[in-house]
Amino acid sequence: MGVKLARHVYEYDKIVVGSSLRALLYAYYNGFPVIFTKINQPTLIDYFDPQVNLSGFNLQNDTFELVSAKEKEFRGTSKIELWKKISFMLSLSGLMPLSDKAESIRVDGNSLRIVLGNARMANFDFNKLIMFDEGNIINIKPKQEKNPRFKVLDWIAVKSGMSHKFDIINTEDDFVKKIVFYRSLRIMGDRDVKDLVSVSYINKDDLQKHEYSEAYARLKTLALMKETGIRGRRNGRDTKNPEKYKYYAIKLENDRRELFPDFFHTWEHSDTIEGNHMTESEIISSYSDTDNEYLHTLNDRL
Repeated sequence: MGVKLARHVYEYDKIVVGSSLRALLYAYYNGFPVIFTKINQPTLIDYFDPQVNLSGFNLQNDTFELVSAKEKEFRGTSKIELWKKISFMLSLSGLMPLSDKAESIRVDGNSLRIVLGNARMANFDFNKLIMFDEGNIINIKPKQEKNPRFKVLDWIAVKSGMSHKFDIINTEDDFVKKIVFYRSLRIMGDRDVKDLVSVSYINKDDLQKHEYSEAYARLKTLALMKETGIRGRRNGRDTKNPEKYKYYAIKLENDRRELFPDFFHTWEHSDTIEGNHMTESEIISSYSDTDNEYLHTLNDRL
């Protein structure tokens, strides 16, 4: 099977490179195939602005008010929901020909040489590559930004202090800019207990500094939770005043840190390579429907 796949050459006019929601939206509307080596789906805390019109995907962008210690804040539908739907439609329509099986991609003139694993190869000829995400092609790199800024997500497991009313805590600082609480995926059952993710914006040169480390993010998050009035789990009643409860201290544990570029990569444009900087909202508002009839039918039925 590997030999047959290597001998066959797929031919497309344009190919989208990347798996972010931006890339999938652009591929969907234009009916272009998508190739990638890294799955780049939205996170649990990525939501649309309530003003974005998702009716073209038969999705209602419901508005939710977040409980905050300060000003009111609203969010729309989860971006993961749309990412999954478009990914499914592109797969069914044959526009995600390699799914997530590509391990490495190399450009050779107007051809893509793709390693799939188990010594298998796939070859694609194209007229133009439309680049969205960095890191998918070995020998095509974006321009290096000078001290770029990253969106840093510190995912934190709450061991004590999981039960409270808050959805978000906002600050004025770039380091721990906001804390987003979400229903814990670690706890089984229908219990309203929360873990959290701390969101920071950090320049590349500062990422290795102690004052911007995961430990410091956790300590600042802990202080902000206390300041907001969040307490640890109950520890019985106060012996001096039985009408009051005692509480354990808040306890947090770092789970993982994720980094996302807080900028669009810049590509050297040529006759065969083009970078795309459109945001998700800009792509959605620029198109009324897909150019692909089969995708249109799928969207109506799903």
